[in-house]
Amino acid sequence: MPNKAFCKLKPQSSTQLSQAWQVGVIALCLLPLILKKGFYVDFSFGNSNYLHTMLEWSAFCISLFIGVFGIIHYKLKHDKVIPLISVALICAGIMDAFHILSESHIIPSFHELNTFSDRLPKTWPLFRSFHAFILIGGAWTILLCDESSPQQLKKVHPIIKVCFYLMGLFSLVGILYLLLKEDNFGSFVQSIPLLFNLFPMVLILTLGWFTFDRLYKKHPSIFSHALLLSIIPFTIAETAMIFGSNKPFDHYFNVAHYLKVIEYILPLLGVCFAYIQTHQQSEWTYQQLQETHDQLMIEVKERELAEQQARRSALLAVLVNEVSEVSSRSQSFDDALAFCIEKTCQTIGWPVGHVYFLPDKEPKLLEPSNIWYIENEESFKTFKDITMSSKYPPGNGLPGRIISSGKPAWIVDVIQDDNFLRGKRVENLGVQGAFGFPIKLNNKTVAVLEFFSFQSLEPDQEILDVAETLGEQLSNVLERQQTQESLKIAKEAAESSVKAKSEFLAKMSHEIRTPMNGILGLTELTLESELSEENRDNLKMVHHSAESLMEIINDILDFSKIEAGKLEFEQIPFNLRNVLNELIHIMKIKADEKKLELSLSIVPETPSVVVGDPTRVRQILVNLINNAIKFTPSGYIKVCVAPAYQHIGTAELQFSVTDTGIGIPQSSQDKIFDSFTQAEASTERKYAGTGLGLAISKDLVKRMNGEINVHSKLGKGTTFSFTAQFGIPNEDELNAQVNKPTQLPNDLTPSQKQASILLAEDNRINQKVALQTLEKQGYQVTIANNGEEVLEWLEKRTFSLILMDCQMPKMDGYEATRHIREQERITGKHIPIIALTANAMKGAREESLAHGMDGYIAKPFDKQKLFHLINSFLSGSHNGL
Repeated sequence: MPNKAFCKLKPQSSTQLSQAWQVGVIALCLLPLILKKGFYVDFSFGNSNYLHTMLEWSAFCISLFIGVFGIIHYKLKHDKVIPLISVALICAGIMDAFHILSESHIIPSFHELNTFSDRLPKTWPLFRSFHAFILIGGAWTILLCDESSPQQLKKVHPIIKVCFYLMGLFSLVGILYLLLKEDNFGSFVQSIPLLFNLFPMVLILTLGWFTFDRLYKKHPSIFSHALLLSIIPFTIAETAMIFGSNKPFDHYFNVAHYLKVIEYILPLLGVCFAYIQTHQQSEWTYQQLQETHDQLMIEVKERELAEQQARRSALLAVLVNEVSEVSSRSQSFDDALAFCIEKTCQTIGWPVGHVYFLPDKEPKLLEPSNIWYIENEESFKTFKDITMSSKYPPGNGLPGRIISSGKPAWIVDVIQDDNFLRGKRVENLGVQGAFGFPIKLNNKTVAVLEFFSFQSLEPDQEILDVAETLGEQLSNVLERQQTQESLKIAKEAAESSVKAKSEFLAKMSHEIRTPMNGILGLTELTLESELSEENRDNLKMVHHSAESLMEIINDILDFSKIEAGKLEFEQIPFNLRNVLNELIHIMKIKADEKKLELSLSIVPETPSVVVGDPTRVRQILVNLINNAIKFTPSGYIKVCVAPAYQHIGTAELQFSVTDTGIGIPQSSQDKIFDSFTQAEASTERKYAGTGLGLAISKDLVKRMNGEINVHSKLGKGTTFSFTAQFGIPNEDELNAQVNKPTQLPNDLTPSQKQASILLAEDNRINQKVALQTLEKQGYQVTIANNGEEVLEWLEKRTFSLILMDCQMPKMDGYEATRHIREQERITGKHIPIIALTANAMKGAREESLAHGMDGYIAKPFDKQKLFHLINSFLSGSHNGL
């Protein structure tokens, strides 16, 4: 364990030595001069060679210490500066050792001859040059070893290494040459002593100072600062050698070696202090880490508690969400209660849940329900039996106190609770902790959910808050169930009203269309006979009035279908050009009566065959053209069709109907599409009508994903335009429509033209209309007044086709058709049956086909349509539509 007292304070991170150190270094360097001047101490006294040797070996040993501490420091801090410079100093120390070994072996041998003794000082600048070079080179290696530029390092590092080798080789060769070879080299060296000795000093003072200063700035540390200070003794030592020493082992020679020792001691002290500082920093860091670890452990425990609480809160939130989701879609209040108590027990880990109800009857006693959740039936059998036999008034027991307060309640220990009445009956119920919450309807508690635990537990406010939320969710279920019951009653009443309305409309449709069929049919038959001009004109007006009345009836029925949402739309391929041409051909009859020009213009790019409802397109255009004819005294009516846009599979077409009529006031243009509305009251009186045509047209256009608009000026005419979307048929549908005949086949054989038709009709006027219409066409007609007579006639003879009214006394057309089809399953024969009915409401055609009939046509019938339909069955060409 680290020394706590040592680690109390954070170690200083200063990397700069004080000025006292710098003054001390200068004082040590000047010490020999001070001693010589003041005390006359001479470094050349006694055995100067011995002193020189001791100083050299001291420098070598110091360099070794630097290397050892450098390695230790690197392992501790991984600082690349100290190890690299330490290696440089070791190299310099080794060279000093080599120097002293050479001197100790060679000088004694030649001392008496005094031959080479004067050459020995010349080795000093070589060693010092090598020393300076490797220090500077090591520093530059560190400066260039920038991790951010590894490519630069790869280029520079080999160059420095080669320079090291060359300088070392030069020094060794120079030393050996000077010591062992006697020639004129010595005199050459003596001729340039100043230059030769100045080289290491200049190297250190210029390049060395620049390099060490940059090293200190880039890697600030006590060691790099000490290295920078070592320049002082190095410079003074070189100065002593250059300007003071004249021969080996004199005073200045040994002073220079003394200064070299100081130069080595400075990096040693620097690395020692750096090591101490790093060690202190490590100890302090360790202490900080220990304190941080302890703090983290506290935070981890707090976080674990917070996470546990968060998980618990998340589980409770999930509980609320699941109960809310189940409550929102549950149709049964009991099912929602059962899910809630089960999910609550599983979430909070309580083994028992139960529901008490407060009935409406008097006296009001809380009654136990059969809604339970029990984790272990055997363990809580006694408790369940006691609960199922316990009823409480408000205020008594856990459910009673919840009823009284209307809020959740918590019991720490049911055994110690005086108001937990079930605990008085049996000493050991197997439960201790309990809580419950109410379910309200219109702020009145109607049920209580209670939960029980094995242990005695203090109140948990979070659980109580969640319980209150659950109570609100379940209250919503009860309210929704009550609302649904009310809505169900209202819906049944509305459906009954709609059904009554539909039945009324169907009855009125049948009752109105039946006499209208007689009026129109007899009028048409009479018009075909010989009449006076006056009688013919009168009958034409009767027929026109009847047609107008039928238009009103049809508009009212269509409007009723739209309001009820029962208007049907087909999606079938049809030839648009054929539909429009046929429509214009029919409408021209009305236009010609008023001497109006009616024309059709279809842009060539308009597709001929589209997918949609041709009946509704025809209905919209009939309404618009009829209005144009009605409100145009003279001039023309022009119908135009053009594509608005066309995409793959879809086309939007624009239709317009332009007239030269009376026009519509600007103030009335916004309301003409409203139901039962015309432009002005005076117009309504002058030009009769219901005002439903445009309202119906607007709805039909909207259902075809389009819009309808009007542009009009008084006295200059009106243009109604609308858009509608259609599908584009595929190739097979397109070919079928192109090759499809525009009319039903009318080519019958003579026997088919005289075919026998059984007409089932109870109304005598309609019998007469249908009989004369069919006989004029050449058919042989037999009349049956009801379904029973139809069956009787079929037993007597064979008919080619049956026209069947659907509403008849005794037996209607539906039942008669069912009997006919049942008999045909035995005989294998099939007679076509066409429903000829005054019921034009939605579903009448489908209902007729569902009862086994083959075709459908509404009364009053169009003669041509009736003949085409009959002929299609007689010729066998009917396509089943």
